[in-house]
Amino acid sequence: MVVFLIIIIVELAIGVHLLNNTQETTENVLQGENKGYMNAENPIEKVRERNNFYTVSACVDKYLSYLYDEDIEVLYNYLDSEYIKEKGITKNNILEKIGKTDTYKIFTAKEMYKQKITEDITKYYAYGVIKEEIANGEPLEEEFYIAIKIDSKNETFSVLPNTYID
Repeated sequence: MVVFLIIIIVELAIGVHLLNNTQETTENVLQGENKGYMNAENPIEKVRERNNFYTVSACVDKYLSYLYDEDIEVLYNYLDSEYIKEKGITKNNILEKIGKTDTYKIFTAKEMYKQKITEDITKYYAYGVIKEEIANGEPLEEEFYIAIKIDSKNETFSVLPNTYID
């Protein structure tokens, strides 16, 4: 009986230690992604609402679709003004700055966080994979990070591509 109790205590201690390490890693990643904007007024929270999760995923898919089509005008309008300014993006250099793609890619979100910026604007940090269809083979999957800013009042969104989070 004593041995059984000791085993349970050791397993609980290991579980608590692993949980703390996971939380610290997530917090460190989010602080890096957030570039110092995280504070008590604008905490970052895990997205738990299904509607928000799918809305953000749909925004990412739209962005990837226009990237594949190389529709410069729409892509430029989708990019967040803060990102455009920070990266020095113009309509002439947009594809070089955000990267072209030769294949159509589909985004599948795995994890998502949100940060309330103002009453109407929320920034979502999404992590997932993009699948790219290959003509004679299995689809390729790669990790993908992106941030989407949604303005609920104006019903618009803007994109901060994966290079923003890198």
